[in-house]
Amino acid sequence: RAVLRSRRPLRTRAYDIESEWFDTRHSNRLRFDFLNRPPEERKRFVQDAVAGGSVPERYMRELCRVAGDGTGRIEVQTDKAVEFSDVAPREGGGGMVNEEAFDHVVLATGAPNAPLRLPLYRQVAEEFGAPVLGGLPHVDASLRWAEGEDIFVMGASAVLELGPGALNLMGAMRGARIVASELRDLMWS
Repeated sequence: RAVLRSRRPLRTRAYDIESEWFDTRHSNRLRFDFLNRPPEERKRFVQDAVAGGSVPERYMRELCRVAGDGTGRIEVQTDKAVEFSDVAPREGGGGMVNEEAFDHVVLATGAPNAPLRLPLYRQVAEEFGAPVLGGLPHVDASLRWAEGEDIFVMGASAVLELGPGALNLMGAMRGARIVASELRDLMWS
């Protein structure tokens, strides 16, 4: 049998956010709506918009095709504590997950956005008095984290400013443009 464990129910779709966020006919309005919310509401907005548990259709088809029992079916188990699973090698090959034997254990992507678990983020927050909101860096529109300091944050860590797209290439591009512009201004001022 093939077992897939996920923190939340799986959905077959290309991205963790709705396609409207990628469509310029809608994305500017969505971003405007997001940025007009008080910062305290933005984290909840992102959590609602970024559903997670998504698997692109072609990957799900391939996974079903290679499922070990020959049926092409996968048993999906939802377990919010899956990230804390106990994984160990099994004598003779394969692995043990929470004391259950498997021939193969594959660890996939998807992790909670908790940058302040990392020592560097904690140190910056403490030493520079960098603001934190809901466990996330509270950056300004330039993605600067600490007022008067040239400390920039991008990606999922800047989700309170970049919005739901912060976790994908769209957010990476937007963040890169913002920070590149700030760095250019710093170099030539």
